[in-house]
Amino acid sequence: MFYCLYFCVGINTVVAFFCYRVMCRLKFTCGYNVPSDVTLDRPLLINSSTSEEGLNIINVTAIYEPIFSNLSLNERCLSASLVCKYWRDLCLDFQFWKQLDLSSRQQVTDELLEKIASRSQNITEINISDCRNVSDTGVCILAIKCPGLLRYTAYRCKQLSDTSIIAVASQCPLLQKVHVGNQDKLTDEGLKQLGSKCRELKDIHFGQCYKISDEGMVIIAKGCLKLQRIYMQENKLVTDKSVKAFAEHCPELQYVGFMGCSVTSKGVIHLTNLRNLSSLDLRHITELDNETVMEIVKRCKNLNSLNLCFSFRPEYLLSCCFLSF
Repeated sequence: MFYCLYFCVGINTVVAFFCYRVMCRLKFTCGYNVPSDVTLDRPLLINSSTSEEGLNIINVTAIYEPIFSNLSLNERCLSASLVCKYWRDLCLDFQFWKQLDLSSRQQVTDELLEKIASRSQNITEINISDCRNVSDTGVCILAIKCPGLLRYTAYRCKQLSDTSIIAVASQCPLLQKVHVGNQDKLTDEGLKQLGSKCRELKDIHFGQCYKISDEGMVIIAKGCLKLQRIYMQENKLVTDKSVKAFAEHCPELQYVGFMGCSVTSKGVIHLTNLRNLSSLDLRHITELDNETVMEIVKRCKNLNSLNLCFSFRPEYLLSCCFLSF
């Protein structure tokens, strides 16, 4: 019993100290007038009003909200929620469950995902990377219950198929980010749904999804005109046709990566049309000549990062350095 008491007191002390430090900074970052004599060993003033002495009375919830929003999922569930019932209720408040990082948690199953989605249907971002016990069924339920989902990340979930991405595309039309690298079962059928239904898409990552080809990529390029970031890696079925499509239909692209894809200088040269291009990754592309690289550096004025891995003659490297000025 004494060990439990020490444990609870320890948690209370650590979290309370953390909260006090954050509260002291609120008047600089959030505009709150936090009295210097505020302590956490007694209840804070509850009502937001002005006292007879003219002092500002602070709403306790208004103070706790920015504090708890800066806590990670582990900190909220395993530390802050154990302090007292009031803090536990705050930790379970739906507003703190908008962005969820569940990556690498093998205890996350379809049932748990459904419970989370049912309790907080305003989830805008979720990361289930490396969650091997989540199936297409769980993702479909999540998509149905959370139509406002904006960012979906599921790296290395090899058990997921087109069914998941189709459900997300169909139920979440406001989707802006899809990172589903290293999913062996993902094909062009899933990409077709994204391209036709998610017009707000800005950031995609399909690296090491080996069944994806130009067929699906071209549909995304033609349907998602607001794309700003695209990253592909070792997608051998993705060729110059895809590069050309993105260069022609997605003028807002800033970050482009086709590392190890089946692209050549004939496709890469089209990227010179992207005036906002700032970062380009063309590593492990064997059929890429020096002239094309020089043309990209010359015409893409906002380019500040160029990642290459091929034979490059010293005189061209020197020219690139001069052009960067």
